[in-house]
Amino acid sequence: MPGPRRSRAQPEAAIARRALAPTADRVDFLLAGKDRLAEMRRTVRPLARKLATRLAARPRRRGGPRH
Repeated sequence: MPGPRRSRAQPEAAIARRALAPTADRVDFLLAGKDRLAEMRRTVRPLARKLATRLAARPRRRGGPRH
């Protein structure tokens, strides 16, 4: 009985790159369409709010202007 048939399969990562749409963090926003930009905004908005909250809570430095 012959051994298992081996196809010229590509590595899973290469297949995934072609089969799945890239995630929002992997999209070139200059070339992205309207739908992709909306998805990127939905992804970034909660992260931006969280960052803004942390920065607002951080104590500010006091002192004169830096030269």
